[in-house]
Amino acid sequence: MWPRQLGRADVGPAHGPVNASAQLLYEPLASYADQIAGSAYRQNAVPFVESTWRSWLASSDIDASVIDTVFSSLGKGATTRSEIRDLAALPEQDADRRLTLFIAVLIWGRGKNNGRMRDPILRVLNKPRRDEILASTAELAIAGDAADAFKAWRLPGLQSAFFTKWLWAASSAHPERCCLVQDKLVWDGLNAFG
Repeated sequence: MWPRQLGRADVGPAHGPVNASAQLLYEPLASYADQIAGSAYRQNAVPFVESTWRSWLASSDIDASVIDTVFSSLGKGATTRSEIRDLAALPEQDADRRLTLFIAVLIWGRGKNNGRMRDPILRVLNKPRRDEILASTAELAIAGDAADAFKAWRLPGLQSAFFTKWLWAASSAHPERCCLVQDKLVWDGLNAFG
């Protein structure tokens, strides 16, 4: 799952100054830019069961209006990266909008699989400092500070494969500094290149 369309112009010095850590990512991928370019746009929609999610969310402290907004923002029974990006691009990212985006990311990340994730997801959604952590990690991700955003995640229950989807979504409206999702697909892809 590549976080953005990566083309030849995005790789290396031709795209402008590249810091050392970014260079570590771009350099090994440069020769694969043509294969990578547009891959996010070619991905299939991720199916989900709305009734399952609604029952999970109903057992949390989430306001019903937020739950309704989540499902009215997603496709019927499936969601895509572009829907997540559209949610992230909305102005006025207040607590309810951040929570809507976060839940949409969880739905997109889980799909119909990982039923065992119910309890960890509910623990994260019910944490008292949830919005504070979503706001601070989003701010860091949008600023292009992926490492500090990663370190600032303090909501136990979700491992990096899930919470880096949040960092990607939060920063997806800023493709020049969008965070990478660090899930098995990304690691397998990077290993295949290496």
